[in-house]
Amino acid sequence: MAEAPQETDLSQIGTAGTADKVGQASRAAHIKIDKKRIRKYDRRRKEIIGMIQKALLWGLLFLALGVWLILLLRWWTITLGVLSLAIAWFWLYDIGQPIHALRSLYELYWDSTLLGSVVVRTDPLTVAGLVNLETGTGKRTVYRYFDGQGNEISQELYAEKTEQVQAEWDRTLDAEWDRLYEEGKEEEADALWEDFWSKPQHTFSRKEDEEATARAEIRGCRLRVVGDGDWNYKLGDRIPCSSAYGPKDPELGIWTYVDIFPLIWATNNPHDLRACNEAVSEFEWEMLDDIAPLIQGPEFSTGEMYRIFREPEGTPTKYRLEPIDESEDEDEEEGQE
Repeated sequence: MAEAPQETDLSQIGTAGTADKVGQASRAAHIKIDKKRIRKYDRRRKEIIGMIQKALLWGLLFLALGVWLILLLRWWTITLGVLSLAIAWFWLYDIGQPIHALRSLYELYWDSTLLGSVVVRTDPLTVAGLVNLETGTGKRTVYRYFDGQGNEISQELYAEKTEQVQAEWDRTLDAEWDRLYEEGKEEEADALWEDFWSKPQHTFSRKEDEEATARAEIRGCRLRVVGDGDWNYKLGDRIPCSSAYGPKDPELGIWTYVDIFPLIWATNNPHDLRACNEAVSEFEWEMLDDIAPLIQGPEFSTGEMYRIFREPEGTPTKYRLEPIDESEDEDEEEGQE
């Protein structure tokens, strides 16, 4: 009798690292992967192997040619031989990067950033993955501010009122509070603190606006061909992905290249796949649903990263997509004006 698939604990989704640690994922899959399945379906792995084979082939060819030319012991053959050896060095030197990528592939499935993607093409099966492009270690959080009665106020008024309350405390009670603590009357000092700061006119609070925070993030989109396999997906279906981050633009503070790989290349466990989908926020899925019709056209390439821009109210679409390099040029031109 076949063993029932083990369900992934949702509490394990996204526990890898923290957002403050560069190079670690704040939300990762943490599912059991099938290495044989990866070797069978993972197109990215095949691309990497192809790069290694190409580098080895050309490197060894130019190496052999260079040695043969040098052994002819004529000035012009020696010159050409040295040039050939330099080309061989170029090819073989670059082989380290794809080899490292191949070695770290299985780890990336387990412990790299978990992304959401939706099917945007069926021939071949292709998904669009949503990526947070920001490279900064800090989170740009958007808050809403409230007074002691729970009424929403502006950030400026919040800052002004809290400063006034702090000044009132410093002027009237801070010295008394210090004296009580110095005399060992900690309970009286705590009561004095609580009595002052619990009064509605002294109470102001802030709460994160999660949707506004999500909107403030710089996001991008990447297409990835999934190909054929033991799965059946249609347009609009959701597929969780892991990711690999490449070059970045330090001036703009964004990643310029992010590769994605669908988790169905690594597992066919429906419980694990569902758990990963549930770990992606609903805001991200809604954004993908809005972007999917825009990126279905043939003008969008699987080899490019696209930056997502929010359109003004009243325009036909909520977003527009532009290649990262073109977006960078526009930003530079705007900065020069």
